Amino acid sequence: MSANLPGIISGLVAVLVAAIAGYTSIRAQRVSANTARAQAESAEQARQDEAARAEAQARAKVEAEAYQRARESYERIVKDLEAQLERNQRTVQRVQDQLDRVLTQLSAEQDVSNVLRNQVRSMQDQIGELKRENERFKETIAEHQRVADALRHDLARTVNPPT
Repeated sequence: MSANLPGIISGLVAVLVAAIAGYTSIRAQRVSANTARAQAESAEQARQDEAARAEAQARAKVEAEAYQRARESYERIVKDLEAQLERNQRTVQRVQDQLDRVLTQLSAEQDVSNVLRNQVRSMQDQIGELKRENERFKETIAEHQRVADALRHDLARTVNPPT
């Protein structure tokens, strides 16, 4: 049996070396698989992050264009209201001029004073209504201007976000 002992030890050493080599090979395969999976997950996360950035940039561009259109629309509305205010102011002046002529005529023509008094009251009512309408236009213009300013500010922040 002692003559066989070195052969048995050699066989056991060979089996032990083979087992360690097999374990090391399996462990290396697992590490390699885990590394490959981690790299794939990292690449997928990077792709998703890039897609999210691209989507956010596209959304910001669309929003900036919408703000631009809204701002331009409000600016057109303000210009239209200003033009309408100017027309109303000219109308107020024309009616005021008419009223002045009617008042002069009223003092010179006592025979038609009742008719002229009715015209005066009507014109005064018209002037009052036009003046009230002018005040409403001024308030509306101011409100639209505030909205346009807010849109302009939002557009500036959207187009040039703080870094």
